[in-house]
Amino acid sequence: MKKKEFLINNLSRYRGVLMGVQIILIVVFHFTEDYVNSGGDARSVYLFYKYIRSSGVDIFLLLSGLGLYYSWKRNSDLMAFYRKRFARILIPYFIVAIPAWGWRDLIFEKAGVIQFFKDITFVSLFEEGQTWIWYIGICIICYLMFPYVYEVVEKATDTIAEQMNVLHLTVAITLLVVMLQLYCNELYLNTSILLLRLPMFIIGCLLGKASYENRRISESKIWCMFFLSVILSWRFQLVDTKIMRFYVLAFFNMSLCLILILVLNYMEETKNKILCLGHRFVCGVTEWFGKYSLEIYMCHVVVRKIMNLNGFVTYKILNECIMLGISFTLAILLKKMTGGIRKFCGC
Repeated sequence: MKKKEFLINNLSRYRGVLMGVQIILIVVFHFTEDYVNSGGDARSVYLFYKYIRSSGVDIFLLLSGLGLYYSWKRNSDLMAFYRKRFARILIPYFIVAIPAWGWRDLIFEKAGVIQFFKDITFVSLFEEGQTWIWYIGICIICYLMFPYVYEVVEKATDTIAEQMNVLHLTVAITLLVVMLQLYCNELYLNTSILLLRLPMFIIGCLLGKASYENRRISESKIWCMFFLSVILSWRFQLVDTKIMRFYVLAFFNMSLCLILILVLNYMEETKNKILCLGHRFVCGVTEWFGKYSLEIYMCHVVVRKIMNLNGFVTYKILNECIMLGISFTLAILLKKMTGGIRKFCGC
């Protein structure tokens, strides 16, 4: 019997779907975080908070690495690459961050102009562990390091060398985090949320190459990954090891993404009309969220924080719904504004 194979370029094909799913998971995580921190004890909420948490960020970075590989293959002009990528994230970031940080630092907390500039330039992320809109900071770092990661992956002589190179980078980053934890704990606490996400970006670059070259793996390996990730997710929740928890949850989420793709492929290939319609519906909805994922993230975290600081706590369902409505509306407007500015500036 012929083994069923999984085309790795399905990750590229369903990239928009996966991004949509991840932004939904991030929004749900923020609700569970607020709920658990408020003392809520609903089991379903707690299980999501425990086993999914913010691993959607890791998958975002993996998909970013994959997408950057394709982009670099189309055009390896470094300045054009940076101009396009930084315009993509910095234009909407400053549209949102200037008024958001301005309100928080200059009006609400009266922290002063110096604090405003430290916050908006991510200096406070490293000095104070300030993680509001922190995702844009890690995007900048990933874009800056991508050409080097690309060379590490691309210049490998075979697939084993590729994997070993990626493993070496991952181990190096992990050792850096461990050293910070041992000898500079304050910096570790401030930056671990960022540093521990870099391996997934590097793995994404490797998957980008595998996808670009139309490589395949057996479906049985995907199911093995899934069951292994379930076991690890359960087992390592018993160990208070932050570094391991980040990696295990990312692995678990990644395996869920692969299973989702298998299910979507089955729905598409079947002759059942209901399943085919379900495939189009699921892809249509999630791709919409994926299209606005960056804008939803920024508007969501800003509106959520402002509402919580003003007493409209978002672990309450009504406030959560109001927050989501405002966030999604602002996200659509933000994308239109960003598109107009980029078109005007030619970037």
